[in-house]
Amino acid sequence: ALRQTQADLTSWTSHAVLLVDTSGSMKGSDVWGTRTRLGAVLVAIALDLIAFRIENGTGVPTDVVSLVTLDGLIVLREQPCTWMLYNQIVMMYTKKTLQPKGHGPFLPSLERAEKLLFRNSNTSCAISLTFLSDGRPSDKFLAKGSHQAFDDDNCPIQAKVGEIAQKLGRRLSFRAIGIGDYD
Repeated sequence: ALRQTQADLTSWTSHAVLLVDTSGSMKGSDVWGTRTRLGAVLVAIALDLIAFRIENGTGVPTDVVSLVTLDGLIVLREQPCTWMLYNQIVMMYTKKTLQPKGHGPFLPSLERAEKLLFRNSNTSCAISLTFLSDGRPSDKFLAKGSHQAFDDDNCPIQAKVGEIAQKLGRRLSFRAIGIGDYD
């Protein structure tokens, strides 16, 4: 399945790009059933996105998944929706290969995701972009001249998502899922 999807992008039926928050705040342990918020995200991806779709027939090997951390690291690139992908994500959880640390800037991951989203120009391939985070981005703290206004009226993240949505049109589904205790 991996060879087929890598060799023939026109075979893709969908591409889900997941932007996963790995900032220090994801160490929080306020989600029942997991050690950390990041653990809860990985369990949700494995069970609710991959396993559920495979079991009910809505996820097939021509549906590919990419996972990008908020610091811009591509952890999984265009992997077919199979039990092998499920196992990879479960291993990330059990072996703790992703660790929460540092800040959670959204823009670097969004720029990486944009390249992944536009790699397949086949108009019959559905595209989804999903943020999985526990809070607000820390981009404004990392920007040069952090005194810059960075609010709802002046948000480069919102502008970038809007730009991507405008280019992809109806092919794009966008979601932002919050995890953890609401403060």
